[in-house]
Amino acid sequence: MRFAGKVALIAGASEGIGRASAVLLASEGADVVVVARNGERLANLAEELKAHGHGVLTVVADCVKEEDVRSAVRKAVEKFGRIDILVNCIGGSTVIKNARTLVEDMSLAEFESHEPLSRICPSQSSRASCNSTSSRRS
Repeated sequence: MRFAGKVALIAGASEGIGRASAVLLASEGADVVVVARNGERLANLAEELKAHGHGVLTVVADCVKEEDVRSAVRKAVEKFGRIDILVNCIGGSTVIKNARTLVEDMSLAEFESHEPLSRICPSQSSRASCNSTSSRRS
């Protein structure tokens, strides 16, 4: 088990690559913290993850909101004591009607609407996780 004894926080875990990452990490021995906006999907995922016999924590949070991200990291550290692995799988579209739209076919407004998901969310979870681990070192 490659990740035995490790704690992984997966942001955007309710579906797609985030969900697959959570399943893989749990199957390889990690305790997992799954974070997403959809509580129902997270609950279903948690049931699947618990079958692997490791710790699971679900946190309903909107990773665009800094306080939600900080709260998710805080809960992870309270339960497991640390975060060893951070997986940022935030994505999707709230503006583009057709998910198969190519970047070159998007308007500038559509393209810029992805900034909170593609840039801000990962940086917020990375910063919050780093802050939680740096406080353990002092």
